[in-house]
Amino acid sequence: MKAMITIQRIIFLSVVTVLACCSHLRAQATFLGDSLSLGNGIVRTWVEIGTEDKPLRIGISLTEGVLSDLPTIVTQVSLALPGVASDSLFNHVLFDWNPQGHPPTGIYELPHFDIHFVIVSKQEREAVVEGPHSVPVPSQFIPQDYLTDGIAVGNMGVHYVDSEAPELKGQAFTKTLLYGFYNGKMFFVEPMITRAYFQTNPNDTLTIKQPAAYQRTGYYPTTYRINYDAGKKEYNVVLTNFVLRQGTPTSVDGTDLELPVTFSLSQNFPNPFNPSTTINYELPQKSNVTFKVFDMLGREVATLVNENKPTGSYSITWNARGMASGVYFYRLKAGNFVATKKLLLIR
Repeated sequence: MKAMITIQRIIFLSVVTVLACCSHLRAQATFLGDSLSLGNGIVRTWVEIGTEDKPLRIGISLTEGVLSDLPTIVTQVSLALPGVASDSLFNHVLFDWNPQGHPPTGIYELPHFDIHFVIVSKQEREAVVEGPHSVPVPSQFIPQDYLTDGIAVGNMGVHYVDSEAPELKGQAFTKTLLYGFYNGKMFFVEPMITRAYFQTNPNDTLTIKQPAAYQRTGYYPTTYRINYDAGKKEYNVVLTNFVLRQGTPTSVDGTDLELPVTFSLSQNFPNPFNPSTTINYELPQKSNVTFKVFDMLGREVATLVNENKPTGSYSITWNARGMASGVYFYRLKAGNFVATKKLLLIR
């Protein structure tokens, strides 16, 4: 009898161990973000994740009707992405419809969509000031062949175009991919696609040129896809083939970044959220960092960071899957600096 109880206990402990080890593994799943009625159709954002919540695809879909009865004036809207992917930098999409196109003259003046996949907060993007912008971007963070006129577009950033793109070599503009920076930081990647090109029902996978180094640690897309799904009768623009890159808070060639000069802790975005949210913080000096989340009773529910960090700007994602709805608090402690903010989880 005693031997049987011992065997049962061993089996029970083994099952518990396996479940504990594998609890972070999840089946591949797709989560929907914000949507918008446009033309005679719907635009919506979405994220597909794999095991350990790794981003597999981050996209935006346009139903067929979107291309009909579009507005005759510029339409711009911010659409949140579901915050479910671990270490995904992308948190929202700035979606533009340009019925008359935009400068430069003779190149991008065809009716087209600008689809900015953004890695900074909505608040930081909206703080961009229109006009000439002189803060440089260290060259190692700019993909090869990308150039800029140094003019910031309000609510967006400074656009960098691929100097080898077909439309800059005398061919007609159909599709292209831009990068956006501001204050020396990467802000977005931006597929630009004409309405006429969508109407060809494309099925293209295109390479995203990569920089030599990355400012922030996270998953970056290496390709993007433009396709028509006949079954669903919708067009998709999708960032794909994500690779985890390590951030470099200082340059690799002796050029310094614009490093933080004070400790700071930003409000999470989105807020309220379900189930994940992103929080940014800055360290002006190397610090021993702890980042914890507490419930309303002051009980610790998660430790997100507990290590030494070099000077730099950081982004962290808290996935609250399995947690109850309600108010929580997150606290950053870095050396003698302590800051706490409130966040709201809504199921």
